Amino acid sequence: MSGHRRHALYHPYFHVRDERWLKIAALYWPRIVRLVPDGYPTRDSDTVRALADEVVLRRSPESSVDAVAPVFLDLVNRHADQLRPSLGLRHPNAPGTADGPSFAWVHASQIAPAVRQALHDAGLALAPDNPHAAQSVPSQSGYQPQQHTQNSVWVAMSPRLAAVYMSVLAEDFATANRLQPTTDQDHAYAVVNHWTADSIAATVLDRAAEPPPATEEDLAERLGFLALSLVVPANLDAVPAERVLAIRRRHGAEFLAFGQAVDQTVEALSTDLAGIRDQAVLEEYLHDVVEARFVQPLDELRRTLRRLTGEAVTTSINVKTELPAGLTLAGGAWLSGHPVLAGSAAAAIGLMGVRRGLRQQRESARQASPAASFLLHTASDLPPRRLLGRTLARLGRVAGLV
Repeated sequence: MSGHRRHALYHPYFHVRDERWLKIAALYWPRIVRLVPDGYPTRDSDTVRALADEVVLRRSPESSVDAVAPVFLDLVNRHADQLRPSLGLRHPNAPGTADGPSFAWVHASQIAPAVRQALHDAGLALAPDNPHAAQSVPSQSGYQPQQHTQNSVWVAMSPRLAAVYMSVLAEDFATANRLQPTTDQDHAYAVVNHWTADSIAATVLDRAAEPPPATEEDLAERLGFLALSLVVPANLDAVPAERVLAIRRRHGAEFLAFGQAVDQTVEALSTDLAGIRDQAVLEEYLHDVVEARFVQPLDELRRTLRRLTGEAVTTSINVKTELPAGLTLAGGAWLSGHPVLAGSAAAAIGLMGVRRGLRQQRESARQASPAASFLLHTASDLPPRRLLGRTLARLGRVAGLV
């Protein structure tokens, strides 16, 4: 079994908007890359900062900026007249006017200079420092940070055109670096294979088009998130990101095994699932797959661990009855020549053996079903624990039952 899993590419923003999504994603993806210009000062949340370096990584899109330039130059050359009436910024109802939608903003470093100039000349974008662009307050749905103070480094354009541009940029960077695009935004355009000037024009003009078929990677992410949704608590927002990191660190082998199990499941079923066009039908099939491949093994593991614990408790009680009341096995009480103490010591050794045997059996059960074990650990480790819960957990570890 390979120890490698693909990493994710977050799009379309610099900043992750949905922190609950991010915590779940961190339990599925080994790494999550986001495209941020070199030197750009992001204003990250506490959750993102906690996951930085180990999970959420920054990468510059510089290599892909020039790579996607030809398709957008082709778009302007062949489709500018079609796009200008609805997307042009000089149209009476254009973004930025009182009656039109607001601007969306793309960082200038993410658009090749030739493309910026072509879009500006075609009336499809306002270049940095344009006085009309400076009059607009950036939209919360755009591709800029939440506060905007430097118009000199931003290019204004229609939100639809900006969204597709970021999708094309993400596709190129993901393909070049074997990353899987992912997003927390329902409105983000899907990253599809082989964007062309024609497909971009059709998309931004809202022409009816059949959605692209789901790839194996798309199906895997959806399946993985469905499986994790079984065990993440409803109050995940209140769970600190450090606890998510602790799960990944403490149960690293199981974390890897869970992801591999999802990949292998989708690989075996992708021929059947990838051809389903109706998303509701596909979702129903995915729920069936989760039930068979994850819910049932998880329930079986829980039953096995409960049975082992019950047997160990019964044996422990029987062994403890052999110990005289109040006896402590301190150093001075370990006298092999004393028949009572010698028998008690033997019983104590037997009790330690019961606990050690239970730990070994529990570990064997977990190793036999590592993906289910990861879900089980996630379920037990994520909820915020009160003092009583933490105390009981420590007592369980001392007793060898956890």
